Amino acid sequence: MRLILLFVIIVSSITVKAQSNYAFSEISDELLENANAVVRDNYTLIELKDLDEMVITEKKVITVLNRFGDKLLDTYVYYDDSSKVLSLSALILDANGKEIVKKKYSDFLDVSAVSGGQMYTDNRVKYLDYTPLSYPYTVVFNYKLKEKSTAFIKSWYPVDSYYLSVEENKYEFINHTASKHKFKSLNTDFLDFTISEENNGLIFSSEKLKAIKREERSPSFNEIFPKVLVAINDFSIKGKKGNSKNWTDFGIWQYNDLLTGRDNLKEKTVEEVKQLLEGVNDKKEKVKRVYRYMQDRTRYVGVQLGIGGWQPINADEVDRVKYGDCKGLTNYTKALLKSQGLESYYTIVYAGDKRNIDKQFSSMQGNHVILNVPLENEEVWLECTSQTKPFNFLGDFTADRDVLVVTPNGGEIKRTPTYGEEINTLTTKAKVLINSEGKVESKVVLNSKGLQYDNRTYIIPLSEDKKELVYLDRWDYLNGLKLNSIHIVENKDSIELTEDISLSIDNYITQVGDKLMVQLNMFNRVTSIPMNYENRRLPFKISMSYKDIDEYSYQIPDGMKVTSLPEEVEIMSDFGYYRMSVYKTKEEKIVYKREMVMKEGVFPKEKYDEYRGFLKKIKKKDKLKILIEKSK
Repeated sequence: MRLILLFVIIVSSITVKAQSNYAFSEISDELLENANAVVRDNYTLIELKDLDEMVITEKKVITVLNRFGDKLLDTYVYYDDSSKVLSLSALILDANGKEIVKKKYSDFLDVSAVSGGQMYTDNRVKYLDYTPLSYPYTVVFNYKLKEKSTAFIKSWYPVDSYYLSVEENKYEFINHTASKHKFKSLNTDFLDFTISEENNGLIFSSEKLKAIKREERSPSFNEIFPKVLVAINDFSIKGKKGNSKNWTDFGIWQYNDLLTGRDNLKEKTVEEVKQLLEGVNDKKEKVKRVYRYMQDRTRYVGVQLGIGGWQPINADEVDRVKYGDCKGLTNYTKALLKSQGLESYYTIVYAGDKRNIDKQFSSMQGNHVILNVPLENEEVWLECTSQTKPFNFLGDFTADRDVLVVTPNGGEIKRTPTYGEEINTLTTKAKVLINSEGKVESKVVLNSKGLQYDNRTYIIPLSEDKKELVYLDRWDYLNGLKLNSIHIVENKDSIELTEDISLSIDNYITQVGDKLMVQLNMFNRVTSIPMNYENRRLPFKISMSYKDIDEYSYQIPDGMKVTSLPEEVEIMSDFGYYRMSVYKTKEEKIVYKREMVMKEGVFPKEKYDEYRGFLKKIKKKDKLKILIEKSK
């Protein structure tokens, strides 16, 4: 009787909504402000019928206000060989809420869900391809999906994008299994929503959420917008039973069911690696040689086949075909190390925008895999998908975040290395020769390390013409800049890049009568200030700590002198500091020194004006000029 009653309630609710007035004129003015689209109604029902059966029913009604709102439609559904789309439809309405066209199951396009870098996948997507004739218009989108895997339960987002307002959003989860369910809400103080927990389920709801405009230097959407994670302790994925009661149990399941037995290698390969390490006693050096062996023999190809894209292909298969995805290449490197008696651990991470594996909520998380190698006095971390990444250097793709290390004894949360300003350095040194006509000849050397190195390695494989464009763009304020030579050297052992550049500038120096006016900071200026907001709503983020050190030596023309030198400058703030000094040497050279440090962090919106003020002061000091005149 309870199930029948529940069914009647759900059908009645959907029927009432179907009869609602979705005319554009019914949207309140406050929900139109900053909005490219408005969610009129979003109802998601997730029924967990068994550990290997989950049914998802969703209805989403969204009014699109302009062409930018087309990207917010989300009228698609993913499926694979363990799921089936039971129903799928869409109704397109005009601005008055009147029907334009109906789209049935067969009208949706069905394609392979291949993303960039992937070659093999069994994931597919059905999506609506609709080109509007005018705005606004409304789409009523319905689907029902049956899943055999219950490892991934859809999270709830009260609002899932910038420039999107919400009239009503409701999420209902019903658990008919004996497995205990759990949930965790994040970023709850940013938007209002309600949570109610029942004996066999959960209900989340929100309404009348105003659209939020993206603001410059805001944290990623995932860092600040609210969401609710949902999971069950016992689950099924592609026919395999798993457990996520805690991270220890989850790690044991991963190790035993997804990794064990997938590290076999041909004896020929084992012997080849053994010879590579012959005479090497240092463990770290052994790991380094194995890593480079892997890099030289393989390439990255996305493979999303098998157990939900979570189980790596066998190491001997990667060895044979010479390619793999993050799981396959990491497992292959792990197998190579194991063959030489070196222990390492498969590690799950969120790559890209900085995001932690949640310590307090054990579940299927992460989107990437790296390798952890514990040595006696340090942890070595290997990114196995790159053929060019230096040994034991992750870069900003996976650094400084909590990850799940999968060991035989269970899952363990560790943190990947943090690269601070003392590591992320850019040192720029230049010798500048000024002639009496104001023309400049200069030798410039830029040495970058840490994440600053990581951000500049893209230059290495470019053609000479494209390299030249990089520097012309970087120094676009140097009028008449000509690049005479560019020489770039990468040192992967010390993780640094050296750019040695010879250049000339015809129109850099300003002539004032018989005097020359020289702007001292030639090569590393703060040239822009983030946008001003009268009423900023979001916090702001400095995404990387770094230190810039500049030293330029100016040889002034014979028979000329500097009339006066500026005083030293020091600017301190919560965001970093700036120091600048200018002095004269015995050889009648002018030396300009500058040091600037920025501190990574997320800061409250109330400090945004202070942050802008700090950068404005630096920008002003970076325009500092001296006057050179003829000696009497």
